Amino acid sequence: MDAPVIAAFITGSAAIVGPIATFYVTRARGRASQITAERLNDRQVLYEKAAKLISDGRRVLDTTWGTDAPELMSEEKQAEDAYLQARAKAIARSNTVYRELFTLTGSQTRAMRFDDARRDQGKNPNYQVRCLSESTSSLPLIDILVVDGEHVLLSFLSSDSVRQGYQYIYVRSTAVAEHYTEYFDECWRVARSPDTERKP
Repeated sequence: MDAPVIAAFITGSAAIVGPIATFYVTRARGRASQITAERLNDRQVLYEKAAKLISDGRRVLDTTWGTDAPELMSEEKQAEDAYLQARAKAIARSNTVYRELFTLTGSQTRAMRFDDARRDQGKNPNYQVRCLSESTSSLPLIDILVVDGEHVLLSFLSSDSVRQGYQYIYVRSTAVAEHYTEYFDECWRVARSPDTERKP
């Protein structure tokens, strides 16, 4: 994840300590908004952060799209399992609204995830899933996780390797969350419901 993703929002000063940066941004109509951005080193940290946010959240927007990620190392797989467990618990909670967007890449793993999501949607009215056209499945999309209109996780997985320190970022900002929520909603609007994408 590269700096321009965040830099587009910056019009004020920044205080940087280690991997965490706090930005004070002037929004439209003169309202100030604070952005805290943290570079995440690898997928293990990304999944651990996602699991924590989802466990604590009540409104979740999630994406499972773009090209398939490189194979996970053992520590990364454990962290991914924690994320998937947190996701399953959030979907089952009656006080959590969870929406997830997919693209199908042709891989068996992605197809199985999507079929599981379809079944989860049938059992949990607070969980909704949609799928974008396969024409977008090979694009290097940025994965997005937005929780409670304030917390944002952004990740970009290259098709051949993981460049540590450059592909994952956590942002805490209502302004940035609003921006990505609007983008997610636009993708949601053009996506298809599961029943039109795959047959049982």
